[in-house]
Amino acid sequence: MPKFIVSSYERAAHQALFGFHGRPANVVVSVLDPDSDLPADFVRSAASIGWNELRHLRVDLYDALDPTPGRGGINESLFAVLKELAAGITEGENVLVHCKGGISRSPAVVIALLAMRGADWPLIEPAVRSFLQENAHVVPNALLVNQVDRIMRYAGRLEELVRRHRR
Repeated sequence: MPKFIVSSYERAAHQALFGFHGRPANVVVSVLDPDSDLPADFVRSAASIGWNELRHLRVDLYDALDPTPGRGGINESLFAVLKELAAGITEGENVLVHCKGGISRSPAVVIALLAMRGADWPLIEPAVRSFLQENAHVVPNALLVNQVDRIMRYAGRLEELVRRHRR
């Protein structure tokens, strides 16, 4: 299983280099509002530490809790991007997923990536549980978790696992 770390913009450059017990990330996933760019200071900081040597991917996703068309959740193109991204992450890779705050979107994307790696619930549950335990501060975006649960046919089990984590 790949190792995932979530982060905010502010910490992402440092986390990419040192976040995996002193080892760098292999893959960096930036989760951004579709109509925004990475902040200029973030780009400068990332460039100064050799970010261009990492595989960097962008996921466009609003941090919305209602499925307003075009503003929240998974649409067909986002689902295809997440599925392709999940398939492209190999065993043992260090994957940093960051968004603006590192609290909602990035952990929800990690959960989606774990689920979309194609495993059945008995294999996914411990991976998601472990991720949530290691990242006790996160509050994964409920809309995205709900949609992944339905798409992967987990019958509410993923939502319940995340809900229990938030208590």
